[in-house]
Amino acid sequence: MAPRAPHVPPDIYAILLLRHPRCFEISECIDCLRCFCIFRKMVVRLRHDDQDLHDQILLSGMQVHAFFTAVRTSFHLDNRITRAPVNSDGTSHASLGLECFIQFARRRPGYSSPCKHGITLACISGPYVQGVPTSHYLSLLIRNHPWVRAVEEEEPLIMTAHNQASRLPQYIAAIAATLGGFVMGSQLGWTSPTKTQMFEKYHMEDIDWSWVGGILSAGAMVGALSAGYFCDMLGRRMTIMLTVVPCTIGWAMILWAPGTWMVILGRGILGAMTGVLSVASPLYTNEIAETAIRGTLGTMFQLQVTIGILFSYIVGAETVFGIRVFAFSVICAAIPFVLTIAMFFMPETPTFYLKKGNKQAAKESLQKLRGSHYDVNEEINQAQKIIEEIEAQKMSFSEAFSTTAAKKGLCIGLVVMFLQQFSGINGVIFYASDIFKSAGSSLDENIATIITGIVSVAGTFLSTQIIDRLGRKPLLFVSDVFMSISAAILGIYFFLQQGNYEIANNSVVKMIPLIAVCAFIVMFAIGFGPIPWMFIGEIFPPAIKGPASSIACLFNWICAFAVSFGFPIMKESLNGDFTFWIFAAISACGAVFVVLFIPETKGRSIEEVQRILGGESSDGSNATIEAGKR
Repeated sequence: MAPRAPHVPPDIYAILLLRHPRCFEISECIDCLRCFCIFRKMVVRLRHDDQDLHDQILLSGMQVHAFFTAVRTSFHLDNRITRAPVNSDGTSHASLGLECFIQFARRRPGYSSPCKHGITLACISGPYVQGVPTSHYLSLLIRNHPWVRAVEEEEPLIMTAHNQASRLPQYIAAIAATLGGFVMGSQLGWTSPTKTQMFEKYHMEDIDWSWVGGILSAGAMVGALSAGYFCDMLGRRMTIMLTVVPCTIGWAMILWAPGTWMVILGRGILGAMTGVLSVASPLYTNEIAETAIRGTLGTMFQLQVTIGILFSYIVGAETVFGIRVFAFSVICAAIPFVLTIAMFFMPETPTFYLKKGNKQAAKESLQKLRGSHYDVNEEINQAQKIIEEIEAQKMSFSEAFSTTAAKKGLCIGLVVMFLQQFSGINGVIFYASDIFKSAGSSLDENIATIITGIVSVAGTFLSTQIIDRLGRKPLLFVSDVFMSISAAILGIYFFLQQGNYEIANNSVVKMIPLIAVCAFIVMFAIGFGPIPWMFIGEIFPPAIKGPASSIACLFNWICAFAVSFGFPIMKESLNGDFTFWIFAAISACGAVFVVLFIPETKGRSIEEVQRILGGESSDGSNATIEAGKR
C-alpha cells in the first residue's frame, strides 16, 4: 500500500511529493516546458496580468533551491533567471529554470515542509520522474485551482516508479567504449619513455624523432575525418572493434621495423586509429547514456586518455620495471584487443539503428542498456523525433555558415582549439622525460614523468567535478593564466641553466621543472583539456553541429601535429627558454581572448548562445531563433 497523501491547500494546483528527496532527478523534458507554457497562457488569459505569478514562482524556486543545495541532491535549479523566458505564443525556446515549476508550497503554512517530504513540482500533464527506487512511492495530488478549470475533481493519483532505468549497464558500456581513450593515451605517451632506446637502436636524429612524435597527429587527421563515415556505415560499436586490425599492423611495423622509416609509418597508422577512436568512442558513449548521467559518462573518455598516458609512463620506464622498448610495445599492442573483446559484449547504440530505420533493433538495444523492466517506447519515440528534426534541418555548407552567429561561433571554436594545442601540451606529454633530462632535475626523469602522469589523472578527475559548477569561461581563463605562468617559469629555469648561473645548480631550484610541469598539466586538465570539446558541442545548433565539429576536430589535429613535430626542433634551435616563453605568450593572449570573446554556455540553451553570438541579449528578445538561422 502506498502512503496516504498529506493534506495540500486547495490553492496549489499540483504537488509532487517524494519520501526520499535524494532519489529525485528530473531531466530537461520538452513536455514539462510545454505544460508550463500552457499553464502560463491560462493565467494570462484569466488574470490579464502575469507579473505577480512570475515573482511568486521565482521566489519559491529560490527558497527550495537553497534547501536542496544544502542536502546535496541531484535536483538542480537555475536561480539566475529573473524572468520567465516564455514567448507570447506559449512556446519556449529558451533555458527555463526548474524553479518556474515550483508553486508557492514552501510559503504556504498549510503545507508540510519540503524538509520532511522532498520537493514540490507543478506539471499539468503528469509527473516526469527518473531514478526513483521501486520501494518508494510518488503521490501526485491534483486539486482545483481558482485560475484553472482543467481539473474537475479532487482525486489523489498513486503511481509506482516502475519505469526506472538501470544505470549499471550504461556505466559498463561507457567504460568499455572509453577504453578507446586508454588505447589513445598509451599511444600518445609511448614516445616519452622510449626515446633513449629508440635513438640507440636506429641511430636517430632529432628530426627523425620529431616525425615519430608528430606523425601520430598527422594520421589522426585522416582518422578523424573518416570516422564519421565508418560510424554511419558500420555502426559505432563495429567501428571501435575493427580498430584492432590497423592497430595490430601499426604495432607490428614498429616492433620489427628495419629502420626509422617503418617506425614512422607504423606510428602514422596508429595515429589514424587514434583519430577514429577520438570520434567513435565519445559518440558511442553519448548515444547510450540517459540525460541525467550523460555529462558524467562523457568525461570518462578524457579520463581514460590520461590513465593511458600514465600507463605508458609507468610501464615504459626502464628504471621502474626494467622493460625494454620491445616488451613495452608488445604490451601496448595488446590493449586494442582488450577494447575489442569488451565491445563484443556491448550493444550497438539505439541511435544508429534508428538512423538505419530499424526501430525494433533500436528498442532491443535500449532495453539492454536500460534494464528489462524499463519501458523504452517513449525514449525511442523522442530519439526518433530528434533524428527526423535534424534531417529536416540539413542545409548546404554555405547556408549553414551564412549567419553571423555561425561564423562567429566557428571562429571562436577554431581559436579555442588553437589555444588548446599551442599551449604546448602535446610537447610536454610527448617529451616529458626529455624535458626533465634536459633540465637536470634532481629526480630521475622517468620518476618525474610518472609523477606528472599521476597529476594529469588527478587533474582530469577534478575537472569532472567542477566543470558544471564553475562554468566554462572562468575555468578557461584560470587555465590559460596559470599555464602561461608555468610555461614562463620553465623558460626562466632553462634560461638560468643554459646561462650557467650558479643558482640553477641548487637542489631545490632543480625541482622547479617538476613543479612547473605538474602545475601546467593540472591547469590544462581543468580547463583547456576537456572544455574545448564540450564548448564545440554547445555553441553550434544541431543543423550545423556536424560540419562545424568536423572542421574544429581537423584543425585541432593540425595544430597538434605542428606542436608535436615542431617542439623538439624549437627546443633544439631556440633552446628551452624561448620555446616555453613562446607557449607562455600564446596562453597569456588566450586568457585575454577568453575574457573578450568567449560566451559562457553553462546553463544556457543553444538558442540563447546563438543570440549572444549574433549580438543580441540572451534575455532581451522573445523572438525564436531556429537552429542555424537568424
